[in-house]
Amino acid sequence: MPHGLFIYTDGSFWVTDVALHQVFHFTANDLKKPALTLGEKFIPGNDNRHFCKPASVAVSKTGDIYVADGYCNSRIIRFSADGKFLNQWGKQDNVFERNPPVGSFRIPHKVVLLEDRDLTCVADRENGRIQCFTMESGRFRFQIQREEFGGTLYSIAYAQEKGLLLAVCGESLDKRHMVRAFVFNVTDQRLLNVFAPNSNSGTFTRPHDIAVLPNADEAYVCEIGPNVVWRFLRVYHKSTKKVLDVPGVEAHEVISPKKTIKGHVFPITQEKSEDSKTTADEDSSRFQTSIIIMCLLAIPILCLVLITVVLRLKRRGKFQQSYFGNLKGWWGGYKTPHPQDKFNLGSLLNPHKGFDRVSLEESDADGDDGSESDIEEYSAIARKT
Repeated sequence: MPHGLFIYTDGSFWVTDVALHQVFHFTANDLKKPALTLGEKFIPGNDNRHFCKPASVAVSKTGDIYVADGYCNSRIIRFSADGKFLNQWGKQDNVFERNPPVGSFRIPHKVVLLEDRDLTCVADRENGRIQCFTMESGRFRFQIQREEFGGTLYSIAYAQEKGLLLAVCGESLDKRHMVRAFVFNVTDQRLLNVFAPNSNSGTFTRPHDIAVLPNADEAYVCEIGPNVVWRFLRVYHKSTKKVLDVPGVEAHEVISPKKTIKGHVFPITQEKSEDSKTTADEDSSRFQTSIIIMCLLAIPILCLVLITVVLRLKRRGKFQQSYFGNLKGWWGGYKTPHPQDKFNLGSLLNPHKGFDRVSLEESDADGDDGSESDIEEYSAIARKT
């Protein structure tokens, strides 16, 4: 029953088998016969030559082999490139212990090498934490344990170029914690972000392993039960310059009738760089330009609205010729208005004030009463009031 998989830089790969209690190394040229076999077939054990359900394996650039042994023995074993035992560390903790001591494991489920930092990190599954040790001696360096893990932490992966450690948790017993993946800064163990499939395509149910490219542009989470591999593409924080061209999140590639890869996006917050500052300045400049354009577009619209209002008022008789004459004079600066000729806003707001009904029939006295028009009569009444 193959369980853990590690692909080496030369194209060869390593596989752990929890049923056979063995670890196999296959070259790229011969996929049938193992180039190296560790452990004894169907014989579990806890000595230097036997495993008990080994869960994971990793190989350093120098050829050293690290095995997470695993479901029974709760230890990390280090071998040389030719399979000779070098050293081991770790022990099984007390199942009922609330705060298990560092260096103890309850199913070391995944082992990952951070060679540029001289670290061997382990997903301590049932203790819900990540423990990191020095590569050769196995001396404890630090651990990451968070409430968001929900008590279980199944797998981890390292993006060396970005100094990021990705992890995926499992379903908690109380069902109160979401099953998610996490992104950590290795330097200070700070949580940068979390990610999971979007709600339209389902969510994690039983994730078992996680992998990531060295530049962190893609991450993969495989599940057992639904037999699905999720593919996530990286997007950058707004403050960074690079943004990936991400395909539709519903796109998927069928691998087999029971297994699919589903494309999704996971965000990673990064520290601001010089490029990010430049991008921020560019964003600010674009924002200011947008504001100016909006203002320029708003001015003719406001003028059009104002002209429309004035024409409507004039058509309804709200503005009279005398008012326009006075306003023209005031604005032009060539006429000093009479105190009683000041612009009366109240007469506009209250159209009935000073209004005198005009007879619709012609009057013989129109030319004799000294009044030039009905409009002048309306204006005179307005001034008296």
